[in-house]
Amino acid sequence: MSLRASPQPLVQSVCTSKLGEELEACEDVLRIGGGDELRIALSDGASTASFSAEWANRLAGWFVARSQHPDREALIRMAPALGKGWRQLVTSRPLPWHAEEKMQDGSFATLLGVSVIDSRWRAIAVGDTCLFQIRDGSLCTSFPYTTAEQFGARPILVWTGPSTPTFAGAIREAEGELQPADVIVAATDGFAQWLVANVERDRQPWDVFKQGPTAIQELVNEERAARRMRNDDVACAWFTL
Repeated sequence: MSLRASPQPLVQSVCTSKLGEELEACEDVLRIGGGDELRIALSDGASTASFSAEWANRLAGWFVARSQHPDREALIRMAPALGKGWRQLVTSRPLPWHAEEKMQDGSFATLLGVSVIDSRWRAIAVGDTCLFQIRDGSLCTSFPYTTAEQFGARPILVWTGPSTPTFAGAIREAEGELQPADVIVAATDGFAQWLVANVERDRQPWDVFKQGPTAIQELVNEERAARRMRNDDVACAWFTL
């Protein structure tokens, strides 16, 4: 799929579920929006949590709908209200007793929000969904994770809870300048870890992004089938300035 947020660059994207699952089962969410300021949001719902795709949808939708790029305090203020909306949504339908019980624990998801205006990007992140900036075929920025080993730890995620957010200390922010022909890639954890691991092995995996969404989908399927990439849901968006 390709979306253009004029006068911003052409953004291409891929969303796919785990091998052997229907696309509807994907708990990774991608949203693209904005006008003068391009917005890209990715959110990865925790597979062990209750209604995590719905929670990921709310987080990503909140980011792209804002009139200004949110800072750390904006996310901290808004999370309880978004969580309240999530609870109203999931309790508006009949639930079996075990789903009702699990729902009481709330839901969890990562969030990566990227804003681009003119030749500058800003990003806010919680968890292991990552942004990469590539220049002249080489990685120059990796945010918020910089090594493949970091993906092995269980990340702190955005929670639906009504109290003061426990994830506040895990919020990361970054910004940078874009030069002509720079490539920005945003990807959820399974694909992001694979990209970082290849860079650590002195392989630059970035040329595939010049080939379009079909090539990315084929790469992801091949690497997951060969067990060189975790069999996980994938959401990925990229553009060239």
